Amino acid sequence: MGAETGGGLKTMVLISLLLRKGSAALNSENFNHMKSTWLDCYSKAVMLSKPSMEKAYFTKLNKTLSYFDPKEVEDMLLSNCKKALLREPEVAAPAISHFFKQYANPTDSFAVSFLQIVSTTIVSTNDDVRKHIADAIGAVACHISDGTVLSKFIEQLFDLFKSNSTKLPQRTSVATAILYACKNVETVTNYEPVIAKFGAALPAEANDVVLRLIWIAFAEWIVKVAEMPSSSLPILKKGINSQGDTKSISLRVAAYVFDKFGNVAVDSEILKAANAVYQML
Repeated sequence: MGAETGGGLKTMVLISLLLRKGSAALNSENFNHMKSTWLDCYSKAVMLSKPSMEKAYFTKLNKTLSYFDPKEVEDMLLSNCKKALLREPEVAAPAISHFFKQYANPTDSFAVSFLQIVSTTIVSTNDDVRKHIADAIGAVACHISDGTVLSKFIEQLFDLFKSNSTKLPQRTSVATAILYACKNVETVTNYEPVIAKFGAALPAEANDVVLRLIWIAFAEWIVKVAEMPSSSLPILKKGINSQGDTKSISLRVAAYVFDKFGNVAVDSEILKAANAVYQML
């Protein structure tokens, strides 16, 4: 394995040099073959290399990623991601995370498939593995432009969240992935299905850390919509009519949301609750 990894890395470096900006190789008839070879080596060497590559070295290699379209990534990388995560998740997870942090092309065509591949890894018992996969999920979400795909992507994350209701570390990691996905997108169009998922999770969550993650994710999702969705109000009201951390977090979220939608009058019930808290200070 060591020789295979070393050879793969050397091949990647050579191809990266050949495909540098301004190189004649970019117009070569072997261009597509070089790309597929690079990605194949990446799948077999980087995602299985021990120890993991230094991030700076990895980033230099990843300059080549601008040449890959989504279909190539889907066809050549995803199946190998699955194999690598099954074989060496501690090695594969950071490599997959670094890959998608550097990848800047649209991910619409493979985002949901990617999430299905990492669905068991995001609930791994290994803290570092879960962290890297949560990062990767956020990076993939960042480049989803189709509102329907984005909505389905986050809905599936909520399904994972629900199915791990008794496992706090795993639930926390999924909640973190939900936050990253909501925070990283620029605009939201197909928002109602995801708001319904938030409505089911809030304010029922009992753990303070997870509660905060989900409320912040809810706020980030709402403010990406062009106009404040009326369906978000009942969730905010449920929050402010609760007790303890739920009440305080939801009031801060409400303040953030109404500040973003400056042309929308603050709901009277929310304003009354905020004034009541202020009077207690």
